[in-house]
Amino acid sequence: MLKFTHKINYLLIFLTINGLTVAQSKQYDIYLYDSIKGMTLSIDSTTLTVKTLNFGKFLIEDDLEFVDQNLERKKNLINRLLLNPEIDIVDAKWEDSVELLDGQEVKIRFLYAKEDTLDYNKTEKRALLYRLDIKSEEEKASDKSNPLNLAVMNSSIIKIWIDEESRSMLKLSLMYNGILYTIK
Repeated sequence: MLKFTHKINYLLIFLTINGLTVAQSKQYDIYLYDSIKGMTLSIDSTTLTVKTLNFGKFLIEDDLEFVDQNLERKKNLINRLLLNPEIDIVDAKWEDSVELLDGQEVKIRFLYAKEDTLDYNKTEKRALLYRLDIKSEEEKASDKSNPLNLAVMNSSIIKIWIDEESRSMLKLSLMYNGILYTIK
């Protein structure tokens, strides 16, 4: 009986550790113009990878990989939007010292726009649509910024749809250099 109890304990520890690892790793599809699957985004607590597919290769020649990132921090925008199961939003208030990749700090503000209904995995989901404003804490985005940070900071509009019930992200879109990128 004691050996059985030990095996159960080991099994529970194994499942718990694997559950934490799975919970902190996600993959998203990036659509161009909201219809052409052009890239995939893989993210975990320390690495973010963008792999180009088909038409996406015309926009980004090589895959992007950002390693040794501290994406677990609560003040990290990528963690907040893409890794956390629930997004905490304060409407119409600027937040300082929010991190992007490589520890670059920005100011952000969510602005509520409207309630919306999205087709999500062949079901309709009620969502809250927000506009996300981002400003660099530096006067001018520095040349040392990586391409992903530059795209986020220089996008003309960022919209995010939050599931009304679970408060998780359903969809995020940003317009950069005349191209609409949608993360689902």
